[in-house]
Amino acid sequence: MDLRWGYIPLMRFVAIVWLTMSSYSLASTPVSGTIETSTWSTANSPYIISDTLHIPPGATLTIEPGVDVIGTSNASMIVDGTLIATGTEIDSIRFLPDSNAGNPEWHGIRFSGGNSSLIAYARISGAASSTDPDYSDGHGAVVVNGFGTELRLEHSVLTDNTVYPSVVMSGGGGALSVTDGGNLKLTSCVIARNTSAQSGGGIYANDGILTLDSCRVISNTSQGHGGGLYSYQSDITFTNSEFIGNEATGSTGSAIGGGAIHTDQSTLAMLNVGISGNEAPFGGGVDFRAGSAEFIECQFMGNLAANNGGALFASELYYPSHIRLVDCVFEDNIAGSTPPAENVGYGGAISAVGRSGNGDE
Repeated sequence: MDLRWGYIPLMRFVAIVWLTMSSYSLASTPVSGTIETSTWSTANSPYIISDTLHIPPGATLTIEPGVDVIGTSNASMIVDGTLIATGTEIDSIRFLPDSNAGNPEWHGIRFSGGNSSLIAYARISGAASSTDPDYSDGHGAVVVNGFGTELRLEHSVLTDNTVYPSVVMSGGGGALSVTDGGNLKLTSCVIARNTSAQSGGGIYANDGILTLDSCRVISNTSQGHGGGLYSYQSDITFTNSEFIGNEATGSTGSAIGGGAIHTDQSTLAMLNVGISGNEAPFGGGVDFRAGSAEFIECQFMGNLAANNGGALFASELYYPSHIRLVDCVFEDNIAGSTPPAENVGYGGAISAVGRSGNGDE
């Protein structure tokens, strides 16, 4: 399957999201505090979140197509109940920062409480982790936390969200985070141009369940592991998706890895996934460190590692690892930095290191 053809409807939606942007109407509805079951309509849009908004257990907030939700500086949505935000292909829902504020970034949406929510045909952008250590959870736009908590994201775009440096050591995920048994399912979504000063420029998974189908993860950047995705002790399944132009920006001599994907003690299953044009010190495409991984009909093209493993770096220095590759393509991947640094790397396609510390390259 040529991955490019599968994204014509999705990219049409992305164009619609950007082309339908307009200035906010003069009428608006301020919201904050704890709310009961309610519906937000286009007639009262935009809804301005002026402080923390809480959807408590048992309550459901329904957002209709065409609604804009504007988060002011330091505002956030805490969902312990249920959020149903379902737009349409021609009338999407937008979660945006307040462009009129001096500090326009808001603090995104936090799901917990063991309930299921749905966001479809939506755009989420301009969210950032708090720079105040007393309030920061170290994550970006959307967090799904806790056993039984589930979020389905469909036909949506998450772009230009940020994780700043934080005292929270386990933080990351500029666009999305799934933690502590949470379940995050993405279908036909775009994760693009998000950044993290920690790990997981696009997505962060720590003891979570993450599924991507027909998604694109593009041009995300992290200062730690995993420009596109960071995973620790999580279950990850990707099908019919692409990771393009992501970067983990550690220095040439650092142990940072996974331009597209970094996994540690995780289970990774990938079917028909394209990994191209990603960069990192180790594992320009994928940095796999312990656990199990299966790659079926995947394409690794044009990835760059400044050190080892242009496409794939695999290590089991501390825990056993199992990797299976079936009908995969490796083309134009490079290990070793380019002049003037001229660092010598090993394994343009694959570099594997066993627990003894001796590489099989």
